[in-house]
Amino acid sequence: MKNILLVLIVGYLLVLILMYLFQRQLLYFPTTKPNHSGFNVVSLKSADISIKLVITEPDNEHAIIYFGGNAENVYDSSEIMSPALAGKTVYYVNYPGYGGSSGTPTEESILHAANDIYDYVSSKHQFVSLIGRSLGTGVAVALASKRPTLHLVLITPYDSIASIASSHYPFLPVSLLIKDKFNSLAYVQNVGAQVLTLIASDDKVIPNKHSVRLVQAFNAKQDLQGAEAKITALTLNNSNHNNIHLHPDFMHSINTFIN
Repeated sequence: MKNILLVLIVGYLLVLILMYLFQRQLLYFPTTKPNHSGFNVVSLKSADISIKLVITEPDNEHAIIYFGGNAENVYDSSEIMSPALAGKTVYYVNYPGYGGSSGTPTEESILHAANDIYDYVSSKHQFVSLIGRSLGTGVAVALASKRPTLHLVLITPYDSIASIASSHYPFLPVSLLIKDKFNSLAYVQNVGAQVLTLIASDDKVIPNKHSVRLVQAFNAKQDLQGAEAKITALTLNNSNHNNIHLHPDFMHSINTFIN
């Protein structure tokens, strides 16, 4: 009996160690740069790394910065999202280590790059809005809490990465182990943008309760601050984490909100 208990304890500790050591490999899935060069790409220096930005429809007054998911190829997204963002200059961000950007993805490196990207974009455009999808919603919320933002669109958002991890791994002390928390709830009070959230009804990657908690935090802020703090929250039925963009209301909802 003691031997069985010892094996279980050692096994549990081994799982903790492995989860701690490899957690970023579970969170980030860097994409590769496409072979063909049919995209308008600029390189932006951020600290000691180079960030690749895919730009569509340059020279409009209103710019949008797009932060994608943890395995999202934003070169593809620049084509997929075009119906929703026509008439706007869009900067699709390749995180550190993604799509030709140098560096390594961490919460610190991504948020640092996001601030530098905003400063670059805002120097060229009169208005700046932000879109985040999945992992990128945490980046967009954090940035919107620090920089003036006209619109903030959050696609399959979450309260925090630590909270999601706790749902998926309830047997682990995730709050003690996780390095990159992306705690969106901590930034809500300082967000001045108009907010649209799009939630997938059948999302198994980010269970709905994590999206709802973020919406509730924005609603609580709206109750305190009145009409200036507006949020529109939509749940798209019969959609999941990966196919929400195929829902017939997806593109129209974003286009209408941003315009």
